[in-house]
Amino acid sequence: MRPRTPDAPRRRIVAVLAVALTASLLVVPVASAESVQTGTSPGDTSLVVDLAEDGDATVTLRLAFDLDREEERGALERLRDNRTAIAAAFEEQMRAVADRTAEKTGREMSVGAADVTVSTEASTGVVELSVAWTGLAAVEGDRLVVSQPFADGFVPPGRFEVRAPEGYVLDETSPTAANRTEATAAWPAGSSLDGFQAAFVPADGATSTSLPGFGAPVALVAVALVGAAAALAARRRS
Repeated sequence: MRPRTPDAPRRRIVAVLAVALTASLLVVPVASAESVQTGTSPGDTSLVVDLAEDGDATVTLRLAFDLDREEERGALERLRDNRTAIAAAFEEQMRAVADRTAEKTGREMSVGAADVTVSTEASTGVVELSVAWTGLAAVEGDRLVVSQPFADGFVPPGRFEVRAPEGYVLDETSPTAANRTEATAAWPAGSSLDGFQAAFVPADGATSTSLPGFGAPVALVAVALVGAAAALAARRRS
């Protein structure tokens, strides 16, 4: 393991970015795997993509620190004190990813200024880094499709989640999402996402085998009740 230095928090951010945004797209120093996993539980690192209906997105990297550990308290404070530098590093790396993704897909893309927030929740410190990414999703008719830069060698260091814009629902994903709702798809840390794709469609044009707002067992019960009611009504009419 590399010795700790005052720059360890910044290396940690870059390490997470390097893993989360795929080493094939970024050429940056990578700290130890232990530094990437720092937090109160394996799910404390997350990367969330919030889509807009025009294909733009807000991409947010969330890092959590266990404030009961002195080392992590110190790391959080150093991050808090160096928000400007951290934001600049995050923005630079995300723009590098966007440039390479635009070249790969042939679509125009750009990344705006990074925003950094530092907060505490009970005994957990939370750092969120986010950027507005123009043109992340492909617009195919009424479908929004997210693929690159997550389709080639991307292995999330924490939870990876893609969220539909308002008025849209999840249509399909590849590989199959570990957790999904009508409007979100998520995969746990360490998932292999080669060939990744997540597609969303307008809710008013979507078709589904289950009833909106119900899980599969509840939907089956509802269908059975409708059928029983129809049969009872038919017997009463005869």
